[in-house]
Amino acid sequence: MIIKNAHLLLPEKEELFFGDVKISDGLIVEWGTELQGEEIFDAEGKVLAPGFIDLHVHMREPGGEHKGTFESEGMAAAAGGFTHVFAMPNTRPSPDTKEHYKMIKELSKKSPVPVTLYGSVTCSIAGETFSNIEGLHEEGCHFFTDDGAPIATDEQMIEALQRIGAFGGLLAVHEEEKSLFTIGAIHRGKYIEDFEVDGIPSEAEWGMIQRDIDLLEKHPGARLHLCHLSTKEAVEMVQEAKAKGLRVSAEVCPHHFSMTEEVLLQAGTLAKVNPPIREEEDRQALIEGLKNGVIDVIVTDHAPHEEESKQLPMAQASYGLSGFEVAFALGNTFLVDEEELTLVELLRLMSEKPAELAELKEGRIEKGYPANLVLLDPEEEWTLRRRELVSMGKNTPLEGVLLRGRVKATMIKGRWVYEDAR
Repeated sequence: MIIKNAHLLLPEKEELFFGDVKISDGLIVEWGTELQGEEIFDAEGKVLAPGFIDLHVHMREPGGEHKGTFESEGMAAAAGGFTHVFAMPNTRPSPDTKEHYKMIKELSKKSPVPVTLYGSVTCSIAGETFSNIEGLHEEGCHFFTDDGAPIATDEQMIEALQRIGAFGGLLAVHEEEKSLFTIGAIHRGKYIEDFEVDGIPSEAEWGMIQRDIDLLEKHPGARLHLCHLSTKEAVEMVQEAKAKGLRVSAEVCPHHFSMTEEVLLQAGTLAKVNPPIREEEDRQALIEGLKNGVIDVIVTDHAPHEEESKQLPMAQASYGLSGFEVAFALGNTFLVDEEELTLVELLRLMSEKPAELAELKEGRIEKGYPANLVLLDPEEEWTLRRRELVSMGKNTPLEGVLLRGRVKATMIKGRWVYEDAR
């Protein structure tokens, strides 16, 4: 197949290149101009980029099939331009033994988008007994986390760093000191009385980050990856840690760099996420972190929920929103259109950079790489309607919001797995 007349995102180039890509047996053969072949796909001047890679998602299966499945959320991932996703272990059971890991890995094959599983650090991510970390690694697991459950004690953190570091693995952590609040639900800011909660303070995040950076400095081990930063202090701490040469990386979600706590007034529980959406100065610090390289990648923290779990009072409603299908549009609308990043920079943060972080041979339009690609129209404007989402979870605070930038098609190993019919 030859994909012709596309604006290509190529490695090490600061500008898009107008040309063609040749694909054979699921691999990229070459790129250039006026390539010839029998099967032609005309990109009509749209942008062709490496498929997006999401290092932080919730597929819900097994145990949460009423919220989403590998099949349904894999289809949503494809609609969002993703060609590889990394699934969090907050499932029932969690991937905490060889048997559980193999069982969930088999289930994940129902997804049209390849899925890599995180292994859980502790059994059932309960924070008590360590999982079979070495056994999971024998099965091919290189990435570990307890997802939304922070690693509570210094001793556990040191042991996790050392055991996962022994084979060069990555430890991803949700940083939240739960003793600093009772009913969190939203940012401890101006709206806590409106929703009758005390809120999650910024210190709950940055206090734990400081602890773990200090422990990593004293007890080098695993690569430490900080999940979904939401505070300005966190960005400063990551910058300092990197300046010291520590093996630390960090991610940010589109909802944290595109929204502030004011969204609660219109969206209510549909804007309830963890960590919470915070204040404008935090949002600006996160954007600055992306611009200067302190924050390494953009992730979605895609978290589908059934309608009923979001129709409860704020204190009881579920955390999370559906992120796959709006991620590129939010980045394009709030970063590129606002001239915070170029389109090339945004696309690298969603493809090449996560591939490098996860040590994958993906995320580049280069000879010998898999033909995992996304076709984009950065100019197309569209209004988000929750009911039109492919995901089983229609939980987004962006109902009726005008966005710019649309995924038109997604290819995995040379085969189109999604094409926009609108």
